[in-house]
Amino acid sequence: MFVLIFFSLAIVVLAVIFAVQNPNVVQVSFLAWETNAPLALALLVAFILGFILGLLILASGLIKRGLLASKLGKRVKELEEALEKKERKEEEEQKKEQEEKTDVSPIS
Repeated sequence: MFVLIFFSLAIVVLAVIFAVQNPNVVQVSFLAWETNAPLALALLVAFILGFILGLLILASGLIKRGLLASKLGKRVKELEEALEKKERKEEEEQKKEQEEKTDVSPIS
C-alpha cells in the first residue's frame, strides 16, 4: 500500500513539474474541432481518455471471465450432485447384497 501511495505521489509531482516547465499553449485539432490549450492540459486529457479506454477494455475481459466462472461453478455443482447420487446408489446396492448374503439360510 505504501509503495502504491509513494509512486502515485511521485507521478503527481512529476506532472506538476512538467506543467510548470511547459506553460506554452498548443493548438489541438481533432476532426473538425480545434482549440488552443496548455500543453500539460492537452496531455492530461489524452492520458485520462487513454486510461478510461483501458478500463473499458479491461472491464470487458473481467465480465467475460466472471460469466465463465459462474458457468463453470454451476457445472461443478451439477457434477458433485451426480457423484453424490451415484455414491448413494452404490451404497444401497452394497447394503442389498449384504442383506442377501445374510438372508441365505442353509438347507437342512
